[in-house]
Amino acid sequence: MRILFIEACNYVDFPIGGQLSFAEQIVKVFDNELYLIGISTDDTPVGKWVKKEFNGISYNYFSLHKAKKITKKPLVPRRFSTFYYLKKYKKEILQFNFDYSMCCAPEVLVAIKDWGLPNLTYNFSGIENPLNASRYWFGKLIKGIYDPVFYPSLKKANYILAAADQENIGKVTRNSNGVLKDGDIIQFPTRINMNIFKYRDRMAMRKELGLPLDKCIIVSTSRLHWIKGWKLLLESYIEFLKVTPNSCYYFLGDGDSRPEIEAFIKTENLTDKVKLLGFQSPETIAKHLNAADLYLLGSFPNGEGWSTSLLEAKGSCVPMCTSKFSSANDIVHQAVDGYVVENRDPIEFASFMQKAISLKIDPVAQEKVMRRYSASYLKDDLFQIWHLKNGQDLNN
Repeated sequence: MRILFIEACNYVDFPIGGQLSFAEQIVKVFDNELYLIGISTDDTPVGKWVKKEFNGISYNYFSLHKAKKITKKPLVPRRFSTFYYLKKYKKEILQFNFDYSMCCAPEVLVAIKDWGLPNLTYNFSGIENPLNASRYWFGKLIKGIYDPVFYPSLKKANYILAAADQENIGKVTRNSNGVLKDGDIIQFPTRINMNIFKYRDRMAMRKELGLPLDKCIIVSTSRLHWIKGWKLLLESYIEFLKVTPNSCYYFLGDGDSRPEIEAFIKTENLTDKVKLLGFQSPETIAKHLNAADLYLLGSFPNGEGWSTSLLEAKGSCVPMCTSKFSSANDIVHQAVDGYVVENRDPIEFASFMQKAISLKIDPVAQEKVMRRYSASYLKDDLFQIWHLKNGQDLNN
């Protein structure tokens, strides 16, 4: 069986975000039946199928173009580059016959919709118009063309998945102008590696990381971008400090908002309290979550689908305090393992931070809840959607 998977990433560490996490999970749970299309951040040849190794397994790999690992936005938007190179290399890519195909980005679906790929599966990585959150000045100017171009492309998908709650899935269906009907979109939550993101002793992790043993430690792990709500989080932390001054706040992640965040930290005299640790491995992120008293996420409604970072915090048994967005109420069990704050008000958010740090989470009960989100079941869940069992078509 040949499964084509397309994502404009290097399947290792660039560009960081939820789509990379999902791509890494796909690679880990499928063997070399995968045919991967991505990019090169090393010496991998471009424009042809080659053998490339991930996790000790050799895969057929097609690089669309070379890219530099930078957090600043590129001169040409990555979505445009991906669309262009997929069109350019269509003939070279289609020299193999595939049994199943999958993509998670709208620009990819639009580029390949007329390729005649069998069992085409589209997985919404986010349900909002991505141009609403564009880093480019012209993004919002052209956002009106998104729906008329994207939704008709969905007609070519045999399976449509979405990491979103039912309310927002319904909103997508209504916005499709008749392209979709109720039941066309299958809810498909984000997955995490529960061998990494699991309960560990808090003080043991602090000692291993060299973190303070006597302070309230707060952690955020999302991309440093305005849409992730960093300003709300820092303004809330300023309010939180008035009640809990013996605390510190660590951001793990990187992004093009880093200079703005550094300037804000300096202006508000938070240099001794707030540390930006940059991009970290999943293992290091997990240890910081285990060491923390509180996890914060402040995304705007169009900044998250089914939040991977929130699930990682939940799996690590750290109390959570988050803004409201699609899936937040599905992931956070209010007043049990965290709080979803309705309003984007720093004083109100800080009050819920104070409540959250007193929550006691049962690791055994949390592990049972988290099984639904385990990456271990990703392959089986996709096979069930594709009507496969052990790789064999149940319809035959």
